[in-house]
Amino acid sequence: MIQILAFSKRNAPHIKGILNLTIPLNESPFWILGQYLSQLGLSTESRISLEEGKWVKYYRLNPEDVAFTISNFTFYYFF
Repeated sequence: MIQILAFSKRNAPHIKGILNLTIPLNESPFWILGQYLSQLGLSTESRISLEEGKWVKYYRLNPEDVAFTISNFTFYYFF
């Protein structure tokens, strides 16, 4: 995730020009990823699990968003 942060900060002017998305320098990599996903019509879900005495947060793409995006892509791609 650190790579997405470095990439976004390094290319902030291009991201603003192409996606009209401002990347604040103090935002987390997860927030930045969420902004990129929202440009694609996708979002994430998370769950927290206790593993080996530590809380771990897992993220995944929202299955409903993925299904909707795939169905629309398939429709436009083939018709």
